Amino acid sequence: MTKKSNSKMYVNWAGITWLFLIILSVAFLTVSAGFIAFPIKYLIYIGIILFLVDTFLGVFSLNQTGRSTSTRHIKKIIVTFINLILSFCLLTGSIYLPILQEKMKGIFVDPADTQEVRINAYVMTSKYKSMHPELFADTNTSMNLLDYIEKKFIIQTKVDQENQAYALEDIQSQLNTSTINSISEQDVISSVAALYQNVGDVLILNSSYESALSDIAGYENFSSETEVLYSVTKTIKVKSKEKSVLDYTNHSFSVFIAGSDSRSTELSYYTRTDTNLLLTVDPVNKQILLISIPRDWYVKNPALGNGFDKLTHLGNNGIQNTIDGLNEEFSFDYIENYFEVNFVTFYNIVEAVGGIDINNPYAFSVNNGAAYDTAYGVKAGYVFEEGNLHLNGNQALSYVRERYNLTNGDYGRNEHQAIVLQAIISKLTSKEILTSFNSLLNSLQGNFLTSMNTDDIYALAKMQLNDGGSWKFVNYHLEGIGDNNVTASMGNQELYVSYPIAEQVEYVKQQINSVMNGEIIAQGSLPVETKTPYLPN
Repeated sequence: MTKKSNSKMYVNWAGITWLFLIILSVAFLTVSAGFIAFPIKYLIYIGIILFLVDTFLGVFSLNQTGRSTSTRHIKKIIVTFINLILSFCLLTGSIYLPILQEKMKGIFVDPADTQEVRINAYVMTSKYKSMHPELFADTNTSMNLLDYIEKKFIIQTKVDQENQAYALEDIQSQLNTSTINSISEQDVISSVAALYQNVGDVLILNSSYESALSDIAGYENFSSETEVLYSVTKTIKVKSKEKSVLDYTNHSFSVFIAGSDSRSTELSYYTRTDTNLLLTVDPVNKQILLISIPRDWYVKNPALGNGFDKLTHLGNNGIQNTIDGLNEEFSFDYIENYFEVNFVTFYNIVEAVGGIDINNPYAFSVNNGAAYDTAYGVKAGYVFEEGNLHLNGNQALSYVRERYNLTNGDYGRNEHQAIVLQAIISKLTSKEILTSFNSLLNSLQGNFLTSMNTDDIYALAKMQLNDGGSWKFVNYHLEGIGDNNVTASMGNQELYVSYPIAEQVEYVKQQINSVMNGEIIAQGSLPVETKTPYLPN
């Protein structure tokens, strides 16, 4: 009779956990290699370290056969524990990296093939009517659309006729009537004047024009003196152009930075641009040419038959329209992509990176309006001394918004915007960003509207992390000759405009050409700077 053994089958847990470690090491390296911003040199270092660690642990993990002595048993437990800890770390990293990648991609919003345009029906407020009884016999403003079935609806024939017609058709349906009593004015300003003068009762106007009215004498308070009786939303197809296929890590490129005047968290393709910056980037020589352009530059508006208009108004017909206008002004076609930001984006970036450092060229003070105090916590009464300054989000926002207390007004504001943008880029490309990287990602979700491919953006980031070199900046702040003239978008009332200075445009064009051709440039001086007058808006 055979005697059965009471011994249990030996299981080499150290060897099993080591196999898991090998599998997870390969998985982590695979995930890291596919990560959009993982530097190749770091991936190589990590791969070498993992190979050495895995090999070392493998020697102890696999050399554990048979029954163990007490000492070898303890060593086996230790090795198993180490294998498990490292496996857990690699598993966590393999899971977290794709999540991090999605969060990084979430910073940027791709422009949709279609965009929503809002056309509003505006009426004067009861408060405004009460203050002008000589114009309004009935000072009560009804907010019921049905009460306006026999009222006069004001439209204009200068721009946006298709959207106006769409809105009127919708309103007609809501009122369940076959006809609407409408009156036509020749342009936007005339139609707004008709509402203020009680020539008509309801103004039909694309909401994108509302912000532009704040620059026009007599209508600065349009948004508070009127109410939106009814809104119509229309979905329209966004026009896109075929772009060059480039490796942005090896080729120079130009990108338009559009600063929307929107105070909301939403970014719209159709928006007036208060900040207009042109970045020409040479990734090979690590140089950036930064051109700030006056918002009131008097340029051709491609969407309105190339009639002359303020640059800031071109965005009401889409950011691509602004790009087309700038390419025409400079007589090239380099600008293909854009980034759009707004006040909220700007504040979030500066706060997320822990503030920025600038060299302020001259001292000035700021006294912001109450509306901005409420919206952004910006304190009135900032004094910006000359020299090196550290700015938090509120201070930086005040710094780039101020123009009324500057001797050169809007041109000075352009200069400040370029200074702050350079400081932000320097902070984002420095090693310091690693300490605030997570807070930066969390703060900037959906904060950039861009036509650039996200993979191309992070290819540049990966390149920067790989070589870690510093960038050279060259800045120019274009000016203009201030005057008053009619504009293609707003009609026959003369508005403040700024005529581009031909010598400056040609000089900057040559600088951009040089960077695009991979040539090294140095900071120079714009021609006829001292001859540039400024008229306040």
